Amino acid sequence: MLKIRASKKAGLPPGTMVYVGKEQAGEAAVSMIQYSEQEAEEVSVDVRNLQITVPENKDRVTWIQVTGVHDLALVENLGRIFQLHPLVTEDIVHTLQRPKVEDYGDYIFVTLRAMHPQDEQICLILGPGYVISFQENPSPLFDSARERILRGKGRIRRLGAGYLCYALMDMVVDSHYHVMERINEQLEALQESALEDYDEETIHGVHALKGEVFRLRKSVWPLREMIGRIQRSDSGLVSREVSVFFRDVLDHAAQLTDTVENFREMLASIQDTQLSSLSNKMNDVMRVLTVIATIFIPMTFLAGVYGMNFKYMPELEWRAAYPVFWIIVIIMGLGMVWWFKKKKWL
Repeated sequence: MLKIRASKKAGLPPGTMVYVGKEQAGEAAVSMIQYSEQEAEEVSVDVRNLQITVPENKDRVTWIQVTGVHDLALVENLGRIFQLHPLVTEDIVHTLQRPKVEDYGDYIFVTLRAMHPQDEQICLILGPGYVISFQENPSPLFDSARERILRGKGRIRRLGAGYLCYALMDMVVDSHYHVMERINEQLEALQESALEDYDEETIHGVHALKGEVFRLRKSVWPLREMIGRIQRSDSGLVSREVSVFFRDVLDHAAQLTDTVENFREMLASIQDTQLSSLSNKMNDVMRVLTVIATIFIPMTFLAGVYGMNFKYMPELEWRAAYPVFWIIVIIMGLGMVWWFKKKKWL
């Protein structure tokens, strides 16, 4: 589980870069692809001597992929090269951000959360002719986009930087489906176990899933508002042709939101089922105990009467008193058991 250390930022002025994610042992890496509709090439980047030039040709797009936001110097250098606002570089290294979109006029800053193959924050910067993506750790999340660009598949090389930003956002949003499918399978298993038996394993499973669904909800809930802001942006970075494709991400976001809400209702239903099962078991136990106590009440009464130390009790002098007492007790007990079974109380 991610260890939250956002308290390290307490008291610092706005724009101060403080990395609050997991400790990273490896070095940060930067890769760059420049492409147009006709061609695409990978450009080597020296992280220690960072020099990046974005072509002035409007038909040519530059995609800079940064892996490892724990390297504050690298993020600061990129911020200097692309003239990013200090609040943007601060949010990039603050890996506990809420998903959001901020329009700075010359560029759009997007923060998302990917759920597969690993839980990490993804930041995107869409500018004129370029897209910068920031990942916490190396992962194959954007490999398909990279392959499509290098092989010239689909529209990605024709529709510019706005479409590349859409494609990357779509991959991040779609990464939630892997987690959704796993949670759905676990919920189905929990529903069956909740109906069959009430045990601690089911309780622990429900609480664990509640935590996962809560994290999913935090990641999914702001997506519709974010995509709407991108579509309504006046920056001109997203053309009308590309804006249509963001509707697809919007549909996925709406579907994910509905699924998360369904998961919450299913978890609440499982908990209600568990409580109902526990209540029914307690009622069964109390019914059995009540029946047993009711059977022994008249027997206890007879034992109490003949256990009193009175001098004159004619029955005590009778030779057959003891066996008659037991015959009466047994008949009363059997009669009450028969009556309870007839009433279906046993």
